[in-house]
Amino acid sequence: MKPAVCLRCDWEGETKAARCPRCSAVLFRPAEPEDHQEGHAAGDKRILGRPGRRREAPPSVPSPTGPEYEPVRRSNPAAVIALVTAILVVGTSMFFGAFTEPEPTAPGVPAWSPSGTLVFVVGAGADRARLWRWELATGRAEPGPLVDRPLELVSTATVSSGSVGMTSAGPGGRGFRASLVRFPGGRPEPLLDGDLLGWASGGTRVVGARRGSAGPGCGDVSWITSFDLVTEALVRDLRVCAEVTSVARASITTFFTRRSASGTSIDYVGINRSHQVLGGFTMLAASPTGDLLVVAGDARSGGGAQLYWQGNTAGPVPYGSGEQVLFVDRVLAWSPDAGHALVLGRLAFRTAVWSIRAGPSSSTATRQPELVVDAVGSTWAAYAADGTAYIETNGKLVTFRDGRREPVQMPTGVPTPDGPIVWLP
Repeated sequence: MKPAVCLRCDWEGETKAARCPRCSAVLFRPAEPEDHQEGHAAGDKRILGRPGRRREAPPSVPSPTGPEYEPVRRSNPAAVIALVTAILVVGTSMFFGAFTEPEPTAPGVPAWSPSGTLVFVVGAGADRARLWRWELATGRAEPGPLVDRPLELVSTATVSSGSVGMTSAGPGGRGFRASLVRFPGGRPEPLLDGDLLGWASGGTRVVGARRGSAGPGCGDVSWITSFDLVTEALVRDLRVCAEVTSVARASITTFFTRRSASGTSIDYVGINRSHQVLGGFTMLAASPTGDLLVVAGDARSGGGAQLYWQGNTAGPVPYGSGEQVLFVDRVLAWSPDAGHALVLGRLAFRTAVWSIRAGPSSSTATRQPELVVDAVGSTWAAYAADGTAYIETNGKLVTFRDGRREPVQMPTGVPTPDGPIVWLP
């Protein structure tokens, strides 16, 4: 039997086995010197040590010295190279394997037992599209109504079970129209028209801004209006003596950006008047809890995205670092707890879907976006109640949860989404 050493648990001894009797790791056997047999025949008492460590001979054996002493070789270079190569191959495989996208377990049913329904858009011509419903737990999918091509879908399930809110182009292509669509085959019910529209989280209200005629002392006039889907009340909330360039609804508050000769500011709608929130910035979006995604100055200047929350006296916090800042094209979805958002944007010349952290913090340090998936072509996203994000881009559908992506296989015969998507409970 040949001496062997375990490089994992330090066991050493003589055995014919290929693996360590203690931990089952592959054993290492140092090569024998060419004069191995001759040395033993001459009664050589050299002691074999673990590679890299020399053992002294026991007291009863004089320590070998002089030119006739030949140290035992500690290892065979070829064996060491082979061992190191094997470790590198296994390590590399494990590292890159962590980024491999596993296949779903069955067509139309993702691997983690999801719940709810995904409603998505499939184009049916230049200006028309069909809505589809996909029950995620069963994989069952069915076509819904044919509608004007949606530009946004939101869940209005708290108002009417199984319904969705939809934003599309307004009559004659002017502005936008908000509608309610009830499944399975209901026709869109118009709710509100405007030059700009914004839906509240949960779809209970939609707000709009419409440019009006100039009045005395006002070069620009805009009207902010809202429609409550619960009470079905249409309310003209505020007349603004400025151009409104963005509008959003967060919880019970309507935010908007006003632009005039004196500059830009983000305000909220009060009773018969507006109140400034942040001067010198333009709002890109508002989270369900009222955090604001903003850019400095006018949005047309193309500045990097920053986060502002109420009480942040130090000012908005940027996304990115140094000159590598995040430029946001669109906010795709807010997480259920409003702690994160998925955005379509560019960072270091890379166009992708990024996950950004929202919410207040005691730190004003720059926040780093997390890359989710490179974006190509039509790109949309939606969050489920359990925090799973569904992302559509490059003609494919993937999920993102716990920092990992997984491809989603559509049910047999069901087309891949090519427009907005929304999750319903």
